[in-house]
Amino acid sequence: MEAHPGITFRSGPAGRRPGLVGGPDVWEVARLVRDVKQGGDDVVSQTVELSGLTPEQVRTAVRYYAEYRSEIDTWLACVDEEADRLEAAWRREQELLKR
Repeated sequence: MEAHPGITFRSGPAGRRPGLVGGPDVWEVARLVRDVKQGGDDVVSQTVELSGLTPEQVRTAVRYYAEYRSEIDTWLACVDEEADRLEAAWRREQELLKR
């Protein structure tokens, strides 16, 4: 992608999504960056340490996120909703399995 080198698009059941070439989806990096940012430390360094990505990969994802924030925030909301739904189902199952 000319405007965002290092970004590729992947197809999947939930639709087409941006990701790092040879790395995770942009929403995954964005979530980590947002979590690290709340800690107040150097965001890039902390994200690198936690993810195993290079500083350039983190910056590439952040540049894309900055330009398409609403798109990535929508991905994050969908992933969070799905995780909440799956956790609730798991908790219901665990309740049935208790003695």
